[in-house]
Amino acid sequence: MKAVIRACLEKWPASGDSLLNELDGKLADLNRRPLLAKLHLVAKRWGVPLGDINETSLRAAKNARDRIVHRGQYYDDAKESDADLWTHVTVVREVAARFFLTAIGYKGRYISYIGGRHDADFPPLPSGS
Repeated sequence: MKAVIRACLEKWPASGDSLLNELDGKLADLNRRPLLAKLHLVAKRWGVPLGDINETSLRAAKNARDRIVHRGQYYDDAKESDADLWTHVTVVREVAARFFLTAIGYKGRYISYIGGRHDADFPPLPSGS
């Protein structure tokens, strides 16, 4: 791709190496996977069970993270409450706990906060068990 861009830039004498150098950084971004894709990839490789965590909840938690990291704040207006943010925190906490429990080889009961505080089995039991 870089060779094609270089050939195109050679046709425009006003451009030059500085533009190509700027584009180098952007081309590297094309190979980056989205955060949720990375999360699922690592979870699959490590054998971390995330299948019972709602994908919509994961996406909402990731969006909350993006708002905080990229804008420096979560809240836009009075519609959002601390309860909204806490829901995202519980999802992130659950994902982190499952990575940790998998890493140490734990099997047994633990406290989960998804759907309210309760004891849960790790790894999660298959549906219908």
